[in-house]
Amino acid sequence: MSMPLTDSITVWAMCRQNPAGMEFKGVDTPAQTLIFSKTFETGDVDTGNFLAIVHALKLLSRNKLDVAVIYTNSNTAIRWVKNKNCDCKPVKNKKEKKLSEAVRAAEKWLSGNDYSTKILKWNINEWGDIFIY
Repeated sequence: MSMPLTDSITVWAMCRQNPAGMEFKGVDTPAQTLIFSKTFETGDVDTGNFLAIVHALKLLSRNKLDVAVIYTNSNTAIRWVKNKNCDCKPVKNKKEKKLSEAVRAAEKWLSGNDYSTKILKWNINEWGDIFIY
């Protein structure tokens, strides 16, 4: 049985209903200590995971830290980060404006920056559910 790499950050997003109020978090994987958390009035889980991954990459870059892996349970978010494009729904109202601005800023950061951190799928079958407090 494999284990997640200890040199890693695990990100997770949740919302009450899809779409609805959304929150994303990132933790130091082995220590299970919270590194960051952010909430939005609206959003969906894949968009939250996308933003969480980019937030972690920006944090690593800004602090000149080298972490081998960022884990997420969203294949969609991994693809969006790889393509540097969050293929989420367009803004419909004022409530979604903040989320839309965050997505565009994340896409812009991805387009203008390189990173060596791998972004991998959390192995739920071997490691269980991601549960971040």
